Amino acid sequence: MGAFKRLLKYHKPYLSFVDAKTEQEIQEALDEAMKGRTCFIIAQRLSTIKNADRIMVLDNGEIAEFGTHSELMGRESIYKRIYETQFLEKTPEKILEVV
Repeated sequence: MGAFKRLLKYHKPYLSFVDAKTEQEIQEALDEAMKGRTCFIIAQRLSTIKNADRIMVLDNGEIAEFGTHSELMGRESIYKRIYETQFLEKTPEKILEVV
């Protein structure tokens, strides 16, 4: 939790440019802080929300999808396309096929 508190002292733009180790520390601190609580998280990095009980995907300000990570990955979805773009090693041609 200490690393997360220290990071929050910085301005918001710095939160977008953290290394993998710091991102992991932030995620662990968030996971600990959220235990036993209802939390709403707005995120672009799916690593932040992957373990959420429910994920709501917005598209142009409208709810496009709702479900767990597994449910959303089990069908052709916006979430799945974003996940594959962020996490799976694909060539640009494969990413274009998904879109």
